[in-house]
Amino acid sequence: MHGFPALASLVIAVALVFAPVGAHALPDRTSATLDALVEASGASGSAFDRALALMAAAEGAVGVKATPVDVPVYDTPAEALQAVLDATGADARDAARAAEETLAGLEAPVARALTRTLAAFVAYHHAGSDLDLGGIFGARASLVAAARDLRDAVAAHPAAAQAPALVIPTVLSIDLGSEPNTYTADFALLVDAGGDDVYLNNAGGSSASTYCSVGRPAALLDFGGNDTYGPTKRLCGINGGANLGAGFLLDAAGHDRYFAAGYGGNGGARSGGAGFLLDLEGNDVYEGGDTGTNGGANVGSGFLLDIAGNDTYRARGNGTNGAGHGTGAGFLLDAEGNDTYSAKNRGVNGGAFNAATGFLADLSGDDRYEAGKEGVNGGVSGSSLSGSPALTYGFGLLYDGDGRDVYVDEENASGVDRSAPMKGLAGFQIDHARPKRPESL
Repeated sequence: MHGFPALASLVIAVALVFAPVGAHALPDRTSATLDALVEASGASGSAFDRALALMAAAEGAVGVKATPVDVPVYDTPAEALQAVLDATGADARDAARAAEETLAGLEAPVARALTRTLAAFVAYHHAGSDLDLGGIFGARASLVAAARDLRDAVAAHPAAAQAPALVIPTVLSIDLGSEPNTYTADFALLVDAGGDDVYLNNAGGSSASTYCSVGRPAALLDFGGNDTYGPTKRLCGINGGANLGAGFLLDAAGHDRYFAAGYGGNGGARSGGAGFLLDLEGNDVYEGGDTGTNGGANVGSGFLLDIAGNDTYRARGNGTNGAGHGTGAGFLLDAEGNDTYSAKNRGVNGGAFNAATGFLADLSGDDRYEAGKEGVNGGVSGSSLSGSPALTYGFGLLYDGDGRDVYVDEENASGVDRSAPMKGLAGFQIDHARPKRPESL
């Protein structure tokens, strides 16, 4: 796997690209990225379309350019299902044959959309298995677009909800109905079209066990309902989070609650993983633990994108709430709503600690940011192990685009609608107006 070298290069590249050239000057690249995010947030179309536009704009923020992936083409859902089995290495031929009758009964538009979704998952699985970050970004976009088409097809053809649930243990579960479900078994791919569901499994996270030693690509697509993700006793890699693998969670609607008490959860990442959580609407609560949760990262790449709603993000420390810790790169974008972010110390709320990268952008609403110290609320800090100053480098950004906002921390940057450049060597707390680099520089 290419995860650790790729992520180390990612953090170094981002730090160099975003490094300020003068005090109080937000780098041009960063300002251009924020402009792109603001423009993308106003994209026309559905919440899915806005999400895809914001994902593309975020490439500048995380320092990774999406690589177009070749999504395979299959003629039928049964053929695509076999490709999923091949990609995951599952020996489930009897279960696959039993599933063919269910798949054959789907109306043509639903069958085509499901075929494309399975194909997009195959492409995502291949990229995630190699921890190819550019490929993962490209495959994420393909999977989000396929999920949009599947959700629309199911909504337009209500008979799909009557199809029996399709379950192949450890590989996939597909339920196109609207009844509530409780999931305790892990799946590489899980699709649920509706209902107030409870996820007590990996929930699109890379963890394939209660412990943290196994990582694999996984994805969860939930199209509706007020859902609850966790809490579980798992230590890491849940709810679109990643530990030694790639995670993906898409929730299209509802007021949801996400619990991830351990490491690499809620779209966060740890130990070279790549996490992703996309929530399209609803007033949501994200309860994160420590070390790479809520879009944060510790030696990994975290990505949490919430399109709409009044949301709450709570976590402890060490690379949480879109922050980075220990060469991790965290990203959290909330497009609208009145939101609250609270965390503790050492790389939280878009901050960075120990040669990491943090990026938190909240584009609108009346928001509140609470944190402790050492690389918080867009700040940069680090320890000096072995006398090396390198660990104090990194890049941190907390950007709030609109509204009446309150900032509370232990680094003398508290206040209402307060900007505080620079916080550390390359840390920024920017409220509304963005400082431009002087022309003389």
